[in-house]
Amino acid sequence: MKSDTLRLMARAFAEEVMRLHKFDWTRRESAQADLRRLLAKYGYLPNLSEDAIQLVLEQAELATSLED
Repeated sequence: MKSDTLRLMARAFAEEVMRLHKFDWTRRESAQADLRRLLAKYGYLPNLSEDAIQLVLEQAELATSLED
């Protein structure tokens, strides 16, 4: 991927994580679908997207649990 595309995708992911930060974790499937759409928008490789999604969700959950 081009560096400009990666930069835009990273920014969009950061915004999504901030949104997930206040997320109702009982709706995890909804969050995964949102992240898949975001990755597809930027042409991220489908065979790598599941690992990326799981990493983002784990990090968002960890950040949420640290606030409690």
